[in-house]
Amino acid sequence: MESNRSALEAARSKVAADVASIAAAQASIDQIQTQLNDRDLKAPVRARVLYKLAEPGEVLQSGGNVVTLIDLTDVYMTIYLPDIEAGKVPYGADARVVLDAAPQ
Repeated sequence: MESNRSALEAARSKVAADVASIAAAQASIDQIQTQLNDRDLKAPVRARVLYKLAEPGEVLQSGGNVVTLIDLTDVYMTIYLPDIEAGKVPYGADARVVLDAAPQ
């Protein structure tokens, strides 16, 4: 009878150790997943990279800048027109810009 109690206690101890081992493994998995998630940069808005400030593998201080982005929803251009043409265009009107270097 005493040997059965000892065997039961040993089995309970092994179960507790296995549960602790599983919890430690899950914590390790969570840590690795966090590191994988942190390696990707995502822009907070639809944007393009204007300047690349850091290279892959470079170590930055906390909060360091990696790139400078330009928000594609807030792009504008100031154009100066001759007086005769300027009078034909309403203030704030949309325009289509065609460049001589890239007419398409």
